[in-house]
Amino acid sequence: MESIKGSIVKIKLNDLQTGYTSFVIKHDGNVYTTVSGLIPDYPKGTPVIVEQYENISGSLSARSVKLYSDDKERTAAFLKNIGFDDAEDIVSVTGADIFSYFEMYDSIIIPGLDEKKCAFLVSSIKELLYRQKLYDKLFKNGADASVITRLYKEFGDETIEKLDDDPYLYTLIGQGSFDVSERLSKA
Repeated sequence: MESIKGSIVKIKLNDLQTGYTSFVIKHDGNVYTTVSGLIPDYPKGTPVIVEQYENISGSLSARSVKLYSDDKERTAAFLKNIGFDDAEDIVSVTGADIFSYFEMYDSIIIPGLDEKKCAFLVSSIKELLYRQKLYDKLFKNGADASVITRLYKEFGDETIEKLDDDPYLYTLIGQGSFDVSERLSKA
């Protein structure tokens, strides 16, 4: 399967109702490509992999955009607010794909890196991973991005569990479609 790995450099459109997002990704050195699809509201600078896409007049229509980092430069660029030297230390512990690392581990100790920075790193990446999982689950059942955002603000990292226990919270709390709650109840 063909894929493109790069970093989001610009968000052109983010429709909070539908989840449709159009953004520019920098990949393969200095190639800039516009990508569109239903994705979580990843911040600028987020490293992603675009899979299952169609090239339509030079823009990509993506069916899958996931968090991904497979090299030190991309990971360090994502961690720029932590500092390049610290980012290199982090990559030396986690490997270049920090997202895979944090899918397995809940904490990190980096020699020479302040505890607060480690905690910030863990919480930031865990939040991105959780939001990706939440959006994937709800988009495939026809959910609106604005409802997903409301539910996430209400329940945070317990949103999926709350919806698994009571799928009708999608309608009651999120003010979303009853049809989506029905699909979630059967999933």
